[in-house]
Amino acid sequence: MTRVPRFVSARFAPFLAAGAGLLGLVLLPALALTNSVGAPTGRAGDPPLGSTCAAGGCHASYPLNSGPGALQIEAPDTYVPGEPLTIRVRVSQADMVKAGFQVTVRDVHQLHAGQLALVDATASKNADALGQYVTHTRTGTAPTADGERVWEVTWSAPEDVGPVTIYAAGLAANGNNTASGDHVYTTRHTLTPATASSIEPAALPGRFTLHPAYPNPFTTSTRIRFDLARSEAVTLRLIDGLGRTVHMLDLGVQPAGPHEAYLSGDGLPAGLYVYELRTPHGRATRPVLLVK
Repeated sequence: MTRVPRFVSARFAPFLAAGAGLLGLVLLPALALTNSVGAPTGRAGDPPLGSTCAAGGCHASYPLNSGPGALQIEAPDTYVPGEPLTIRVRVSQADMVKAGFQVTVRDVHQLHAGQLALVDATASKNADALGQYVTHTRTGTAPTADGERVWEVTWSAPEDVGPVTIYAAGLAANGNNTASGDHVYTTRHTLTPATASSIEPAALPGRFTLHPAYPNPFTTSTRIRFDLARSEAVTLRLIDGLGRTVHMLDLGVQPAGPHEAYLSGDGLPAGLYVYELRTPHGRATRPVLLVK
């Protein structure tokens, strides 16, 4: 039997005992929070069911997408098979007190495509063990002063499976200490595989070529291949999302021709990084995803 704290009115006890759900509210003194454990799996508005928090009957005061706010997915229009990219989900509503979200990616056959990874584990979490859904955490529900909340995740693209669609659902909670009066939004964004010409190795003609890392994503170390057109000094850097150099290799003067080096992820948090090849004649960069 659930015990009700003395400072909570008895008429709110059923909500505490039920545990909310579907981005539901956990009632605390004078504060409404979205579900502290995030949205249950399968609430991103994705097919085949298109389930959301509103469809689940929890935040069902208004029709889907009928509120004064908005939900946006910020992502490229194309993906490079086998390489990671960043997805941002933005909920905005001027009067919202808390916000929540869930995101997933599916192909044209409605199968989950690729894998989602966290950028900020304090703001978002995996909703399942397979990296197919990401949702908010308790600390990731607070909006900014202008009524927005943005979450960032990394998606590791699979080998070419054709067009894929990012599905997202967002919640704007009004803070009235119940599950009523909140607005739920959905949106989607389709990506197509990059054309062959756009996935050629990063290159400076007549200088050098930087190839994709392998493996990517990686867990301990990844191999970086590059070709030099002439003998020259080479440095290789691994750069985090804040632009900081977290690992650097001074390779000295290397002869013309193909080369390879290895970058280590030891002691680094999971996330999206950029590796940079630099010579006296220029620089080139590519993304790489570290997973734990």
